[in-house]
Amino acid sequence: PAPPAPPAPPIPPREEQELMSLLGQIFEEEEGGGDQIYNKVEKPSETGRSWISMGLATAFVVAHGAIVLSLPPVIQGKGAPYLPTKSTTMDRMFALIRKQPQIQKKLQNGRLLASSPSLSSASTSTSTTSSVGMKFVDLGSGDGRMVFRAARETNLFRHSIGYEINPVLHMFAQTRRLVQFPSFYSNTLFYRKD
Repeated sequence: PAPPAPPAPPIPPREEQELMSLLGQIFEEEEGGGDQIYNKVEKPSETGRSWISMGLATAFVVAHGAIVLSLPPVIQGKGAPYLPTKSTTMDRMFALIRKQPQIQKKLQNGRLLASSPSLSSASTSTSTTSSVGMKFVDLGSGDGRMVFRAARETNLFRHSIGYEINPVLHMFAQTRRLVQFPSFYSNTLFYRKD
């Protein structure tokens, strides 16, 4: 058999008194009871709460800024509010375009470019464009995400053009064209027209 474990060292009398006092406060039935102990726990400061609230409010405003800025043309009776297209929806749309019989025939006959629609081939799209490729036009292009997605489809579209009446969204798309997607600069265009 294993030797018996040594006895636990005794608790010093002062610490024992403090522990018993704390336990007595917890289980006391007098007015206030356990609230006294709860009040001793640190609570988040008011300044911390205000910073969190300020951060959430800022995130909300920034996230919905494009929608808010697209309202002036809508109020004037021109156009619709800006609602961005999800990437999964764009993937389905371009897959349906590729499945069209006339498109498949052109792809098989080599009348359209044979490169794959990936981001890696997008950088070479300007040097391998064909005059046979189709032109993609997006009416109400918003921030240009559909135009840039079409520009990635180097085997389908020779040029991608976006029309937008909201000057803020038009400038945002132009900025994205210069900064975020410079490889598509030669085969994308944006116009601010109705």
